[in-house]
Amino acid sequence: MNEFKTIYTATCPDDDTYVYDLAFKDDILVSSGSDGALRLWDPETLKMSSIALQAHKDISDIKISEKHMILSCGSDGIVKFWDTRTLGTCMEFKTEKKVALLSVSENSNKTKISSGSILFEQEASIFLWDKRKLSLLFSYTESHNDDVRFHPDKQDILCSGGCDGLINIFDTKILDEDEAIIQVLNHQSSIHRADFIGLNTIFGLSHMETFSLYNIQDIEKDTVNNENTTAVYNYVSLGDIRSKFKCNYVIDVISRNTNDTAYLCCGTHNEKTSLWLIHCDGTIDQQVHIRLDNHNDALTRCLVFDEEKQVIYTGGEDGQIRGHRLVNDENKVPPIKKIKTCS
Repeated sequence: MNEFKTIYTATCPDDDTYVYDLAFKDDILVSSGSDGALRLWDPETLKMSSIALQAHKDISDIKISEKHMILSCGSDGIVKFWDTRTLGTCMEFKTEKKVALLSVSENSNKTKISSGSILFEQEASIFLWDKRKLSLLFSYTESHNDDVRFHPDKQDILCSGGCDGLINIFDTKILDEDEAIIQVLNHQSSIHRADFIGLNTIFGLSHMETFSLYNIQDIEKDTVNNENTTAVYNYVSLGDIRSKFKCNYVIDVISRNTNDTAYLCCGTHNEKTSLWLIHCDGTIDQQVHIRLDNHNDALTRCLVFDEEKQVIYTGGEDGQIRGHRLVNDENKVPPIKKIKTCS
């Protein structure tokens, strides 16, 4: 078991501000808050470097895109790109009816943007934009889409999950929605998170904290048609994560696409936060169990992991962002905690 200790804490001045989400990549650390603001942080010190107030009416999702670029969406029905050097918007993608967006994803070659919407006028849509032309390509309107994610390598393959308990896999080269669906995976419970782990696995996490892994290695459009999209597929169910790992809730699932594994991040109300390394076949690597401090009495809302520097960042409903560092033989005592206040 690996112990991580809190070394930095950044606190928002307004006690009512929750940290909704964190994104980290290439030394860029950004947070979204319940106050609608994006905040950019120095990952070495957790000193805030920039803030974009009222980035969206409500921020639903954030991602790191290319170098110096942040991607976000919100309830205003807009997907925005932000330049990290100024934290100003440099691109915007809009829906036709300003329908609230729940999630956003960018494909592997940075040419397409996809976002899933709430149920609006009896439709929950997946929107697809051409990033190069800043234009809406088309939308799929017959799927429930709380979470949409592009494949890490195949630029046209997209998965989506929704409250109907289904995970759909689309070929986004195809305009017709029925023709575009390659496979339908039935998780049998409302989907909270769905994403790829490596090239050949999709995970589903429900709002009831049930977790499954689906093997999609043999799924290809030329072998699947509308009549057999519900064909038998290989999957592994871990059941209710709360009972399996003695936790109260799942914070997130962090895919590690380089080696087909993921971290299952589990939170508790009064114990430590735990990360468990899970393989695509459902086995748990007990040697890579990580524990770190939680946010006291507040829920931990989000978590990102800088594996190169062995630092984990968490955000909570207490308005804090915390940096946690691995304690090992070379570093038994972490640096003194520093408190930074964001504006």
